[in-house]
Amino acid sequence: AVAVQLTLSNIVLAVPCVLMGATLPTLARAVERADDPGRAELGLVYGVNTLGAVLGCTVTTFFFLEFFGVRASLWFAAGLNVLIGLAARSRARRSAVLPPETDAPDEHTGGEARAAPVGFVYLASTVVGFAFFSMELVWYRMFAPLLGGSSYSFGLILTVALLGIGGGAAIYGRRGSQRRPSVAGFAVTCALEAALIAIPYGVGDDLAVVTLVLRDLQAFGFGGLVLGWACVTMLVVLPPALISGYQFPLLVGLLGSGRRRVASQVGATYLCNTIGAILGSILSGFGLLVALGATQLWLVMIVVLLILALGAFGMALVRREGGGAARGWVLAASGVALVSMFGEGPTSAWRHSPIGAGRVSKKVLGSQQLFKNFRRTYQGSVFWEADGRESSVALLDSDGFAFAVSGKVDGHTVGDLPTTVMSGLIGASMHPNPRLGFVIGLGTGSTAGWLAQVPTMERVDVVEFEPAIRRVAEVSGPVNEDMLSNPKVRLLYGDGREVLMTSDDQYDVVFSEPSNPYRAGIASLYSQDFYRSAVTKMTDRGVFVQWVQTYEIDALTIKTAIATMKTVFPLVEIWSTKFGSDILLVGFKSDEPYSLAEIETRAQQYPYREGLEAAWGVSGVGGMLSGFIAGGAATEMIADQYGDFVDTDDSPILEFGFSRTVGRAGLGVSRDEIVAVAQQYGGGLPNTDAPVPVAAMNDAVDARRMFRTGKTRGLPSTTSPTTPEAIRARARAAAAAKDYAGALALWASQPGALRHPGDFQWHAMASAKEKIPEDPKVAEVLARAFPVQLELTRAVRHTDRGTADALAEQLVVVFNSARAHPLYDAESMRSAFTLAKNVAEGVPARAMRLLEALEEPFSLHRLDRDRITLMLTLSKRANSNAWCRNALHQFEPYTPWVGSILRRRVACYEEGDDPLAVLAREEYAEFLSTQTPPF
Repeated sequence: AVAVQLTLSNIVLAVPCVLMGATLPTLARAVERADDPGRAELGLVYGVNTLGAVLGCTVTTFFFLEFFGVRASLWFAAGLNVLIGLAARSRARRSAVLPPETDAPDEHTGGEARAAPVGFVYLASTVVGFAFFSMELVWYRMFAPLLGGSSYSFGLILTVALLGIGGGAAIYGRRGSQRRPSVAGFAVTCALEAALIAIPYGVGDDLAVVTLVLRDLQAFGFGGLVLGWACVTMLVVLPPALISGYQFPLLVGLLGSGRRRVASQVGATYLCNTIGAILGSILSGFGLLVALGATQLWLVMIVVLLILALGAFGMALVRREGGGAARGWVLAASGVALVSMFGEGPTSAWRHSPIGAGRVSKKVLGSQQLFKNFRRTYQGSVFWEADGRESSVALLDSDGFAFAVSGKVDGHTVGDLPTTVMSGLIGASMHPNPRLGFVIGLGTGSTAGWLAQVPTMERVDVVEFEPAIRRVAEVSGPVNEDMLSNPKVRLLYGDGREVLMTSDDQYDVVFSEPSNPYRAGIASLYSQDFYRSAVTKMTDRGVFVQWVQTYEIDALTIKTAIATMKTVFPLVEIWSTKFGSDILLVGFKSDEPYSLAEIETRAQQYPYREGLEAAWGVSGVGGMLSGFIAGGAATEMIADQYGDFVDTDDSPILEFGFSRTVGRAGLGVSRDEIVAVAQQYGGGLPNTDAPVPVAAMNDAVDARRMFRTGKTRGLPSTTSPTTPEAIRARARAAAAAKDYAGALALWASQPGALRHPGDFQWHAMASAKEKIPEDPKVAEVLARAFPVQLELTRAVRHTDRGTADALAEQLVVVFNSARAHPLYDAESMRSAFTLAKNVAEGVPARAMRLLEALEEPFSLHRLDRDRITLMLTLSKRANSNAWCRNALHQFEPYTPWVGSILRRRVACYEEGDDPLAVLAREEYAEFLSTQTPPF
């Protein structure tokens, strides 16, 4: 696939790029003087040419593409080239023709010998091209978490790199006329470049701190945010880019002086430099970056430049060119590079924290203690990390696994179940006979895994752009129905749009959940052109489901997404999966109504029933329809009003809209706000073939809200307080307010009042608190849907019986169950941890029994930090140094930067004569000294 992509890219780009490459040698021949010993004119023209590229890159990134589109920008560039060509032709007619290049000595230079062997110059040009372009890949990868990874940030990095190259060439042009360049001088530039690349590595996470501080410039709008990005980028990229720009005319100057053979020498040097750049892009991008990782590749490029510097300086010494000044510069710069290489370098606090997405508070800079704790939290949370082909990926321990892509969390094994489980099932529930499914984005694998459980489904193709994400799906087996082992699932790697367009199949359900649209390239999966192509790959009753975020976004952007999709699909509905977080735009190839009876039947069967229970805490047809927000009437009117705001490949307005709002505090659109707006545009009901049970649907919406957030919405003013739905809503509200007796009375007042699994959870807890015997029906439902929660309520029943041993044994059951089942309420489990502390007080045997149950992590590593902290407390109750060290070793090497834990660590390790005792004492002493602001 890569070979095909490279071939197609060459077909499009080869000819214009070859012609572009010919311009510099031509210009050099035209402007170079015969009496220029250092070929300074070449430096000036190369610098001006590159600074022109800076202007083009800046204007295109921040203006042309957004306001004029891709096609107009391309035509503008083409037209500008035509004008330049006509101007050059006009100028040529009035100028004297230069004599052809020969090997004969120039009358003004006397034909001085070359300052360096031709082979060395071409090899050096190849190596510096390889190193600089490899570093560009490293910079792109490393800056994505800091700047956000949007098209703006990618264009900014390129702009700064070009600015440095152009500036360096211009500096050479100002100095090059004074003397001939030397090999020793080239050695100095290589050593300096190595040092300037190494210093940001040595600075490490402090650069992330600078980025965080500069985000305050966002107060001045998007321009202020870009200014902050530019400052950070310049700190890292500009200095080595200046040296790189200085090197190219210097290398050409080593081959000769003046005008003699300048065009051919520039062309040959340029060719070698470009070959090095191509090798750097291909070998590093497709091999070294994945095999070594970005930080290690960073170090390797420093070493490559140092070797080149030392080799060049050795040649200079042999040729008796290396003076004392050059020797001092090479040694000093090499020393700085080596010292910086042995620094800590960027850690997870840079690489996997969402600074670029604006989700790290400046409060972490309030004191050295807070900042250290912030770093330790991210460092200690990394369960696994890798540099993939397209991005950095990490599994973060965050009450379950969150997976971060280039610093931004793209999904959570537990927290995102409402979206990942239900998105595919919603689409399948509306299709009369779903057989083939297509999922864009692997993530935790939950969407593909649950969709593949649909009985009629014969195959689900899931396409992932980043192969490293497979590891995320592997560890998410407990929530994705062991997707990777399902023979009905076919995992493909590549661009989801490309794979769908080249498939020979027609799909019944297509679900698109790529990363956030502000990420460079992602918005192409939200364009009208993509939808037009996708609809041709769908069966007659095909359903297309598009995920859209509702956080860090304004209403206009959401309406643009709706209007874009409505231009292709005859019917578009709006559904929700997570309150205040995710919505789905569901497009239908046919506007023929879907079967309500079929949805009702499926809602009682696997996997729909289990999916509704696990993800939304609801059941039945009302539970399935609780995801509905607005129907075709609303989306039709939105499309009519916002028809001019359509996202296309030519005009990717969604990408820029998302990019401008990402990380803006307080910006977002809630589900209730979307409902209100939809009602203004006609609202409507689902496009079913029978009347929708509105009361049941609204009741399930209330139950979902309670299940996920522990909060109720309150009764609508038009709802009678005596209706069954109103009674259930009042019961939920009472349970949320901890009025357990009142909640139980309301549930008991109406036969069959318990409808949804979320209600069963609250009923079980209320019964346990009130010491009412366990309801067998409630226990049966919870045993199937939430077994850990059932055991937690049983533990609560033991608290007043005076049977502490029974409570301890029930807590052992709870902890053992949590190792097998990942779905339970985190706050309920933390309450169980408190019970464990209390019941073990003064009874070492109970503490030991509980410690044995806590030794292994829970499923998906949920509440890992809380579990280990509890183990520390229980080890003290058990008077066991061995268990204390067992717990602390699970924190190593990133023990939480908390005084009580660090102090306990010292005492525990010293008592147990642990080899880590010395480190523990040093870090506790450091903690005691970190009570002042770091900046």
